[in-house]
Amino acid sequence: MLNPFWKQSPFVRFILPFILGISLFNYFPIVRVMPVLYAIALVLVLYAIPFFLADYKKYTFRYLHGIGLFLVIGCSGYAICVLHSPFVSSKFYCSHVKEYAYALVRINAELEEKEKTYKATVDVKQLLQQKESIPTNGEAIIYFQKTDKLLNLHTGDYILLKNKFTDLKSSGNPGAFDYAKYCHRNNVYQSAFVRESEWRKTTWHTEDLASYFEKLNKKTRVILQSYIRDTVAASIAEALLIGYRKDIDKDIWQSYSNTGIVHIIAISGMHMSMIYMSIRYLLLLLPFFKKRKNMALWFAIILMWCFAILTGVPPSVNRAAVMFTFLGVGEMINKKMPVYNNLAASAFVLLCCNPSWLWDVGFQLSYLAVLSLVIFYKPFVDKMVITNKILNAIWEMIAITIAAQILTFPFCIYYFHQFPLLFILTNLVAVPATTIILYAEIILVAFHWIPPLAHWIGFAISISIQGLNQFVFFIGHIPYAVWTGIGITEWQLLVLVIFIVCISVWLFYKRIIYFVYAVCCILFFMFSVDYAFMKSFQTHRMIVYQMPKQKSIEFNYGNEFYSPDEKEILSNPKNSNYVSAPSRREYHVTKMDSSIVELAKKHAIELYFFGGKKMARIHSEAFNCKTPMPIDILIVSETNAIHASWIKRNFDPNQIILDSSIPFWKTESIKTELAALHIPIYDVQASGAWVMNW
Repeated sequence: MLNPFWKQSPFVRFILPFILGISLFNYFPIVRVMPVLYAIALVLVLYAIPFFLADYKKYTFRYLHGIGLFLVIGCSGYAICVLHSPFVSSKFYCSHVKEYAYALVRINAELEEKEKTYKATVDVKQLLQQKESIPTNGEAIIYFQKTDKLLNLHTGDYILLKNKFTDLKSSGNPGAFDYAKYCHRNNVYQSAFVRESEWRKTTWHTEDLASYFEKLNKKTRVILQSYIRDTVAASIAEALLIGYRKDIDKDIWQSYSNTGIVHIIAISGMHMSMIYMSIRYLLLLLPFFKKRKNMALWFAIILMWCFAILTGVPPSVNRAAVMFTFLGVGEMINKKMPVYNNLAASAFVLLCCNPSWLWDVGFQLSYLAVLSLVIFYKPFVDKMVITNKILNAIWEMIAITIAAQILTFPFCIYYFHQFPLLFILTNLVAVPATTIILYAEIILVAFHWIPPLAHWIGFAISISIQGLNQFVFFIGHIPYAVWTGIGITEWQLLVLVIFIVCISVWLFYKRIIYFVYAVCCILFFMFSVDYAFMKSFQTHRMIVYQMPKQKSIEFNYGNEFYSPDEKEILSNPKNSNYVSAPSRREYHVTKMDSSIVELAKKHAIELYFFGGKKMARIHSEAFNCKTPMPIDILIVSETNAIHASWIKRNFDPNQIILDSSIPFWKTESIKTELAALHIPIYDVQASGAWVMNW
């Protein structure tokens, strides 16, 4: 059974080594073309060896063909990553940025408003120094100081700014989202903060396809906001139709996430599948298209791409549209070719265009959801035969929901650290409702030039979204509606995936050996979880978090933590949700009832004794000790200046840490001052969170 499948699915054979090659580059990057070409040449020699052997030996060494082809495709995946790396180009601005004082950049996308700045992604077109300049390429992130001057800044504009580019660095906070790594995978390596006086707009402006799509997206938002008067409903409508989520309230977003239906307002493969499959189904109901199925499929593909253009073709929509295009074309060309081959072919093409998409959560979940539906939907539906059409439709929707979750379940836990337990109920209501709302929005945009009709449609959409929101809030507040605080490692994720594969093969083909493999996987998973807990019981840990403008120490022992700064951390939801909470989930710790830390506070100094180590945190030089105090770790906090001579008179530390509450513009001068002590200095703002285990 397996051999015919491999023969009918060539792209399935290609995609596996190709993904391995991309993964290898992610962990062991070599940004040079020649070593990769040498590797490809060597494996080509390996592949060609059997051709030069005698006939009676060709069969003996036939496995070299397979190994050689596997390695060639794997090396090709690695080579694609090298070619997409901006460091290959001699014009990449990062290679020259230190030599020039100014940069000419082009705004790539609409400015995004932050709490105190505006964020923009830019192309660095030139680096300049007085009368000298060089052409460059490469993307960067600019944070603009908020000012009215930004109102006249649009996508495609060129601005001249002072060169203040710095490398993007990881926060180092345990368990936290690594924004720097995310940017690096998208070939963005630097950012800059510029004040109003440090940039000016030029007269140059260029348009491209991306800016055209962005204008369409913006025009669509204006139409939705004009006829959907309720701002909350309008924000959901924007997200549902064009994937614009910046206007959504955080509480609403969390409610949709908790109930397992956040995918319906994060435009992706589900929306494209609804458009493509529904158009395909409706066209094939017409007598004209029943005998012309290929024509119906072409119409479905074309209308799906029209919808994609309406959304502005963001990456998630682009990927999903390509995927369903391949599925449609594959159905037209060869009805016997497995759908797995068409899925693999679309993934292969997309990864050739941009290998970093492999690490995109939306890319992974889209393909896993479709693959899961292809594998598990029919077996689920066939298990129960219902003659009543309404009940059968409900059962089919339940089967779709369960089938889509099987392969995505471990990835949702890994990425989002939670799992909605009532996802069947919420999807049963939300998916049909949002399907109707989505088509109503398309009709609204198409007929917005008829104001009376547009007002009625907008009113109906607003009422529908308000009702859906109330349902989501109700479900989200049911006790135990969501399983939270789950944390698994990459290896545990891999084990869960292997378990699902093995148990599926056992159920489908009744091969008992795969049941044994599945049991081994789940036992290994349980052992790894227990081992992590047991290890944490024997570990003392001290963490100095990287929290901008805030002091933050935490002590872990066993499954408990203590933080003297907990009240300040909780006062800032951003820090508590995205810094301390992921760390505590990572280390499986909860707040303790009794202190595990001996603490003494005096004016300008805090003394801690924990796990046999003595630590001190100082805020100023407003005290003196008679003799230097032996200290394992000295934390300097909330100060503009500290002097080496004063440190030497009062402390004898083994390690000095500058925490992130110190103004960043003062850290370099403080480090220079303390360097005379010849004591190791760690700057949390520059190097990320300090984590010490013993």
